[in-house]
Amino acid sequence: MLPALMFLLSSLALSGVAVAACPDAEHIGDVEITDLSQLVAISDVFRTIRGSLTIGGDGIADLNGLACLERVSEALKVVNAPDLRALSLPRLSFIGGGLSLVDNAGLETVDLPSLSTLEEGDLTVRGNPALRSIELPRLADTPRVMTVTGNAVLENLELSALSTAPWGIAVEDNPVLRRLELPALIQVGGNGLVLVGNQGLQAALLPELLDVDGVQLRVVGNDSLERLELPQLRGTQEHVEVSGNPRLVELLFPQLMRVGGHLRVARNVGLLRLALPVLNSVMQDLQVQDHGALSEFSAPELSRVGRVVFRLDRNNALVSLFLPSLRHVEGDMEVTANRVLTEISLPSLTDVEGEVRVAQNPVLPHLLIPGLQSIGRKLWLYENRDLSELRMPRLERVGELWVSELLPDSKLSSVLLPELKTVDWSMWVKNNPVLEVLALPKLSEVGEVLRIFENGKMPELLLPELKTVGGELEVRGNKTLQRVRLPQLQTLRGGLDVLSNPALLEFSVPQLRVVSWTLWIRKNPSLSTRAILPLEARTQGSFIACGNRGGEPCP
Repeated sequence: MLPALMFLLSSLALSGVAVAACPDAEHIGDVEITDLSQLVAISDVFRTIRGSLTIGGDGIADLNGLACLERVSEALKVVNAPDLRALSLPRLSFIGGGLSLVDNAGLETVDLPSLSTLEEGDLTVRGNPALRSIELPRLADTPRVMTVTGNAVLENLELSALSTAPWGIAVEDNPVLRRLELPALIQVGGNGLVLVGNQGLQAALLPELLDVDGVQLRVVGNDSLERLELPQLRGTQEHVEVSGNPRLVELLFPQLMRVGGHLRVARNVGLLRLALPVLNSVMQDLQVQDHGALSEFSAPELSRVGRVVFRLDRNNALVSLFLPSLRHVEGDMEVTANRVLTEISLPSLTDVEGEVRVAQNPVLPHLLIPGLQSIGRKLWLYENRDLSELRMPRLERVGELWVSELLPDSKLSSVLLPELKTVDWSMWVKNNPVLEVLALPKLSEVGEVLRIFENGKMPELLLPELKTVGGELEVRGNKTLQRVRLPQLQTLRGGLDVLSNPALLEFSVPQLRVVSWTLWIRKNPSLSTRAILPLEARTQGSFIACGNRGGEPCP
């Protein structure tokens, strides 16, 4: 196309026709400029290019010759133009395709003061190591993805009129960008809003953003970020992640009501406050973890957390977890390794479909969840040093029950589950050095293994309604245990092992019909051999009784 343009200009000059400033002329077809002579050939000739404009190659220092250009009907690309210092097209208002500014080693400024429309295509500014400023003050929307990434000295990004980005915005790895302000932006779609790895970014201000309809709102690894303001944000279609921003002190989403995916706030080591005053639901996981300074986490209207996990983990300054409206957790709920946590208050919680894990919270004094009725998987307690009581007065069903505090200075003395009827799989109560009370008065079925191991102060194991154990029943190493009473136990589909309970005087299973596997009662020096010999007739496997009072020693 360019040889034809040069021929046209030469013909005009030879005929004595002057080329007027900014003539109302257009070029039909694509234009590619790879050297200065091609730029000179079209200087001050066209207002419109009906096609694409591509600029690249050595020797092009500026684009002053395109000062008349107002419209490019397809894409504008400036790629690998190492000598270009400034991209300034003062009259350009319309680009029909995308705008790409990529790998221009000397480019310092981009100034497109009249550009208001990108009709199709992406806006990409990438890998321009000398670029300091981008001025697009009238651009109202980007039809596809906007990417500003890997510009080592970019300080200024002017997009004050940008209101929508249907396919997303990504601002990544611009280490000296100090401030990102998008005062007119109301909606982001596509890949969402991504602010990642801008080490110098101190403030990200989006005062009018209402919705993120795309994949994510992701603010990660911005080492200097102190202010993240989204005062009008109402909801996200999918994920929100704010992680690894060590100088962020407060994270407030005053209007955020719904997160369609996960909400993850992690590794913001200076974060003091996380406030979600109107948040009602998180459809996937909610994670708040790895904060050394976080002392306030509030979500008073939160009623539902979806699949995967609700995790509160390693927040070493958090004293209280109070979620007054939380009713339903579709996945797991984990509260672990919070060093100064003294309160877990979940007064409205009725069911957790996954696992409940409360572990390694050393100063938590008690765990009371008054309305919890069912846990789909495991209820798991361990290594909460100061925990003295577990009480769930309405819990009726749990997948598995594991209470194993393990620590030699553990204070757990009572487990009170007065309405628990069914444990679907296994039940382990072990290594609780001061456990005295295990109250399960309505427990009728354990689907697999039932193990009571090494509980230092338990005087009695009484399960008055237990009828069925689907696997092994093992009672071992309980130093102060004197009585085991299972008056309704009829079916034991695994083995029976009663071992090394030095104070055991009574082992009563009067309704037990048959033991499917082995029946071993060993090393219980206070238990009368005469009292247990009748059990031999009830086993279908081997019967071993030794080391008990009045009987033979164990080999």
